[in-house]
Amino acid sequence: GSLVIASIPAKHRGQMLVWVAIALSITLIGFATSTSYYITLPIMLALGVVSAMRLSLGQVLVQVYSEPEYRGRVVSVWMMQYSVMSLGTFVVGMLAEFLGVQMAIGGMAALLLVVMLVVAAVGKPIRNLE
Repeated sequence: GSLVIASIPAKHRGQMLVWVAIALSITLIGFATSTSYYITLPIMLALGVVSAMRLSLGQVLVQVYSEPEYRGRVVSVWMMQYSVMSLGTFVVGMLAEFLGVQMAIGGMAALLLVVMLVVAAVGKPIRNLE
């Protein structure tokens, strides 16, 4: 996924980020609903690819749109996503305790899909990033 992002031209990156996040939510929903090992394997492969694409696109956009004198500070804020992700994992873990693992992951993926569809519809500043 990162190699794909590195090899494409520098156009429509914001729009691509929205579509990659939509693909991420769809693969997560597929993962959450799958009960077959052999169906889950390609879903996990796709999930890894789109996840790497999302991380790479986000990093590229942060680097491109940051002023050189602030780039280090902006990247340090970007790196905080890994800490914040731990908080989100905690919340999903609590949901999984009450609803079940598949419902917790699928529900959060469905929420991501709804948010990204709203962003795709009304998030013109994000879609217009190059």
